[in-house]
Amino acid sequence: MVKNLRRSNLLLDSNEKECVKMHDLVRDVAISIASRDENGFMVVLHKGLEEWPHKDRYDRYTAISLLLGEMKRHPTELKCPKLQLLQLLCLNLSKTFPYNLFDGMKELKMLCLQNSCFTLPTLPPSIQILQNLQMLNLQHCSLGDVSVIGTLGNLEILGFPDSDIEELPSEIGNLSRLKLLDMKECVFLKQIAAGVLSNLS
Repeated sequence: MVKNLRRSNLLLDSNEKECVKMHDLVRDVAISIASRDENGFMVVLHKGLEEWPHKDRYDRYTAISLLLGEMKRHPTELKCPKLQLLQLLCLNLSKTFPYNLFDGMKELKMLCLQNSCFTLPTLPPSIQILQNLQMLNLQHCSLGDVSVIGTLGNLEILGFPDSDIEELPSEIGNLSRLKLLDMKECVFLKQIAAGVLSNLS
């Protein structure tokens, strides 16, 4: 099937081994279909955007994926009772991140914050509400204290790839269900608290 799609130019060759790229037209059609109201997905790829898209309501969405420029303004009281996946990718460092952003997302299972979505001394306290979270990916983020992640008891996948995390705190050892810990390219990592890795094994 992949070969047929490549012959039709719907999939393109990639620079990476055993990978292909999706043609822009195919991507745009897929995003258009996924973003229809009945599907409950919001997908926005807009490098010029500096804030979340204006919507009267977010409560019907099960998945939100946003690629923005510099995220200068976040909504402060989002009600997303059905949301299971949230992906935010920023092209420039965001210096604002509301502490209560996750308050209305209690059913969230996958959270991915990429490319300097925020720079904070600690993660937002509202992340503790995400007790159904199974995957957390903080890629290329400016991170301080991440000990609050240790309260997310259902977490199975945790990643800090390319982030400037300096310490992996002892609280991470509380994640008894963790199956994958991704620390690729964490060149600023200075300390792993005693017992963390043995508790996870």
